[in-house]
Amino acid sequence: MNPESLETHSSSAERERSRESRESKEAEIDPELKAAASMERADYLVKEVQSSKKQMQNIIMHMGQVQQAIAQIRQQLQLATSGEDSSLARDQQQVTKLKAQIATYQEELLAMRDDLIHEQQKLLKEQHPHIPPDQIEQQATQMVDTLIQESQA
Repeated sequence: MNPESLETHSSSAERERSRESRESKEAEIDPELKAAASMERADYLVKEVQSSKKQMQNIIMHMGQVQQAIAQIRQQLQLATSGEDSSLARDQQQVTKLKAQIATYQEELLAMRDDLIHEQQKLLKEQHPHIPPDQIEQQATQMVDTLIQESQA
């Protein structure tokens, strides 16, 4: 073999080792990304539940104000009361949809509970290797349960 082909052969071997090294690093990062994605999804669901609840409260409050205003106007005009106004019916439908969405998000959080606890345990073990495993498990469970309770409050 001439020196040029040896050089080409060694550089391709180095590229191959470099590629394999990158792939192994990507494989190591994958569980961390999975854990981060699970926690991010849980945080998103909690925020969505809280936002939906706030939106529902605002709609219900608005519905009460609208009903009072309609009653006052009818009283002033001496009109007979006739069922719900169409905007109130739409608001009631929106409240029903939001309740269903909240329930779905809460169910998803509960279904993710074990996975979230497991991922939280991994993170705690990495961050605090000196803490005993039973204490890590307890701490992870408490953190996840607190997160879930926030969504139900």
